[in-house]
Amino acid sequence: MEHKEGPLEMLLKSAGFYTGYGVNHDDQQFRGILELTPIIGNNGVYIKYRSVGLRGDELEKDTSLFSRDTRLYHEEHTLIAKNNVNKLTLWTISILTPTVSLFNLRRYRRIPNQKAFIVFGFGNREDNTIFREEISVEIWDSGSIAYNYFWGEPGGLFLSRSTVIMRKI
Repeated sequence: MEHKEGPLEMLLKSAGFYTGYGVNHDDQQFRGILELTPIIGNNGVYIKYRSVGLRGDELEKDTSLFSRDTRLYHEEHTLIAKNNVNKLTLWTISILTPTVSLFNLRRYRRIPNQKAFIVFGFGNREDNTIFREEISVEIWDSGSIAYNYFWGEPGGLFLSRSTVIMRKI
């Protein structure tokens, strides 16, 4: 019997450093930097992710001064592992949210000879009375990773808000 690779196995196989370019919800282009590391006997993966501006002349929001360095748009630290009821779960903390956010595995699909598609989320994406969000990871057989955010605010549409495709370095 053939062993099917699940989402955790796909993530573990993809360990490494990645960088590439994307666009965020404000239509700003950025460079994504992702580090994916297996942890605790391959029982989970740790993701450190940042998105930074492409130029050093972007106006810093907090100081209203131009930065000599590229502007940090987003930074997060994320853990993907099975929870205490053996369900694959994503926990993340970022500069955009001051608390740990919990995302449950929603979908996993392996398209042979192309890619694996893993989606974590919380909140019903059709319920526009609440904030809802999804994070998707696409692992391409060619060695690239896409890291994407979808969300909808209360009263708003659930849309793709940030997407980046990165190559292993």
